[in-house]
Amino acid sequence: MKTENNKVGIVTCVSMSNFVKNWAQHRNLDVRIYPITNSCFYSVKIEMLSYYIERAILENGYCILNYRLCSRGVYWE
Repeated sequence: MKTENNKVGIVTCVSMSNFVKNWAQHRNLDVRIYPITNSCFYSVKIEMLSYYIERAILENGYCILNYRLCSRGVYWE
């Protein structure tokens, strides 16, 4: 069920979640963070990433993907 609000869901890896949380708090942004497995150490199936993106959109109306920004490349399994 899609909600009618202006929140933004941010899908991010665990290693970046504290940075994202501090960034949002510093700017007084109303966000909900969806931390997922740290992709620097583990491969992440595209289905898992897709699940969290869809969940963030349904629960918040918007989604930002902040994932693999600290790595050299993106590897999907």
